[in-house]
Amino acid sequence: MDTLADVVSGITKGRKIRETELIEVPYMAVSNVKDGYIDWTTVKTIMATKQEIEQYRLLPHDVLMTEGGDPDKLGRGSVITKPLKNSIHQNHIFRVRLQTERILPVYFSEYLQHQKAKRFNDFDALWNGKIFLLMPTEYQSTHVFGVENAVFECYEIRLIINL
Repeated sequence: MDTLADVVSGITKGRKIRETELIEVPYMAVSNVKDGYIDWTTVKTIMATKQEIEQYRLLPHDVLMTEGGDPDKLGRGSVITKPLKNSIHQNHIFRVRLQTERILPVYFSEYLQHQKAKRFNDFDALWNGKIFLLMPTEYQSTHVFGVENAVFECYEIRLIINL
């Protein structure tokens, strides 16, 4: 996986901090990362140093992925398209910054939702490249285009039902 992405665990709550200059920033917790989407309902904040903000800062098209624990939380993931300013992520979430010339974030995020990925008890197999099938990006683009259209159609249906 390290040839395809930079994978980083996030900030630890309750850590010992020696630096006195702290900045309050939003952070993504496990409760924010769902299977296929980011839940913005409740975004908590945490005090962080400038160095921590730089280290854990979320950028557009990063994939956030939960580390596991309970089976319903294992490997949930989604692309974060518009992170909040200076937002970071907690240590129970991996930030996966993909090499987009080799793998598209939306394609990877969708793969995480697939049952083949879900049946593993941990994601060592994913990191070791044992379960991830990589197709050329032009095929990924075609696949992603179909997924985005399906999501758009579902959203339209939800809007119609809610009217």
